[in-house]
Amino acid sequence: MHMGIREAAVRTIVLPYGVDHYATIYFLGDWHVGSKRFAAQRFATYRRRIQQDPNAYWVGMGDYADLITTTDPRAMLDMYEPGMYTPEALADPGAYQADRVIEEAEPMADKCLGLLPGNHETKYKKHNLRRWFANEIGPALRDLAPEAYRERFILDYEDWLILRFIREGQDPKAGTASCVCWLYHGSGGGQLKGAKALRQQRRAWRHSVAHLIVTAHAHESLAFPEVGYEVDRRTGRVVSRKVQTLLAGSFKLRGGWEVEKELNEQVPGTGYARLYPWRTLTQDGVRVSGFSHPDSVVLEQ
Repeated sequence: MHMGIREAAVRTIVLPYGVDHYATIYFLGDWHVGSKRFAAQRFATYRRRIQQDPNAYWVGMGDYADLITTTDPRAMLDMYEPGMYTPEALADPGAYQADRVIEEAEPMADKCLGLLPGNHETKYKKHNLRRWFANEIGPALRDLAPEAYRERFILDYEDWLILRFIREGQDPKAGTASCVCWLYHGSGGGQLKGAKALRQQRRAWRHSVAHLIVTAHAHESLAFPEVGYEVDRRTGRVVSRKVQTLLAGSFKLRGGWEVEKELNEQVPGTGYARLYPWRTLTQDGVRVSGFSHPDSVVLEQ
């Protein structure tokens, strides 16, 4: 029985040719704009990095706004930034926080490769019967992105993204390299790193065809590789390769329910990936290149 076909979003990136040339992809999740604990200055640091680096891009990993209103059982007193307590904002908190998210994202919107929703967006839809992400934030930022990135710009809670690299100044037929990413906003919690690492391992095993596994949600940055294999059916050669896993961090300071649940303090910020599409390696007579190269994806925290 056929289990269905899905189509990955594809983004083409032009990069100078050379083993040391790379693109940097930031995975920005769990902003929680509107909360009084949104780390705006720290977020601005990452935004400047993306704006100033011609080969930097970003993917939105969900939970852009806090979106906890009085119809939500998680609501608490004094949880929002001062601007939320004006009559206009209280009349429509979703609209106020949408404007704030767009304000934070607009200066780097031309570098955005796509947006996933997070659990705060999905719960807002549940409690308010309003498609805040699909109808408000997603289209607004998509219209600010380059036209080439607008197709499938609004991604699913769990989705695939292919980053296809083309050599600068050359015909695409002269050589391309594609990095397969599996993206997921995330689920579950846990106080210790072990539980989060085990979830990442399971995700890497399940999606071992990917070169890069990225999730968010846990408000903690964590990165490590797993080992996958590629088999050349023509020659029978089996080549091992890395499946890099990244648990993106957040831009929300600890407080409120995080204190009640005794969650660990985290420095606001997130991990990112440096992608080297042109590296090559010959080992035991086998030439390995592109994203099969063991050091083609380098994770930084």
